[in-house]
Amino acid sequence: EQLQEQFDCLPFLCRFQYEDLSKYLCSLADPLVKGFTDCSSLQAGSDASQLVVLEGQLTWIVYIIGAVIRGRLNSSSAESQESIDGELAARVFALLRVMDTGFHTGRYATRSRQRLDKAILSFFQNFRRVYVGEQAIHSSKVYGPLKEHVGIQDHVTALDIIVNKIATNLRVFPQCEELIDLTLTLFQDLAAGYMSGKLLLKL
Repeated sequence: EQLQEQFDCLPFLCRFQYEDLSKYLCSLADPLVKGFTDCSSLQAGSDASQLVVLEGQLTWIVYIIGAVIRGRLNSSSAESQESIDGELAARVFALLRVMDTGFHTGRYATRSRQRLDKAILSFFQNFRRVYVGEQAIHSSKVYGPLKEHVGIQDHVTALDIIVNKIATNLRVFPQCEELIDLTLTLFQDLAAGYMSGKLLLKL
């Protein structure tokens, strides 16, 4: 609960100097995502001690990015901030591309990996509230950077990625009840929303 209170305060603090802070967050996230991507080519049985640390660092970054993006709901700021949201979200979607590939597919039972997936679900919840759900602005500038960096051109493409990750989680985390619960909650929230529910029918 204390941690959640800190995440709730974060977007209000960040948006005072949002451009500078987003550049700083991206500078932290980029080498971590690259390191995680490189680890996907490790051979089975390799020493994963550094990867455990990397997963922990990425968990924090993903939680922070999700919390900051959620701040858009309470902000009447210029559309330029939506582009910044896109730059931050692109780092998480880039991470998603490699999470279920190569060496990483053998780590689903690892605690540090499960924590990272919980952070991803938290990011999805925050992202959908702002850019996929009922209050989403479908012409939003958030998709400019997302298209440039990871090829996500609109809210339908983003939702497709989220739904695919939901399906993957249900398949690979049968022993982790907490993760399954969070995954099903995300799916339920998407299905219960009028706009997001209609989009799910289209997919």
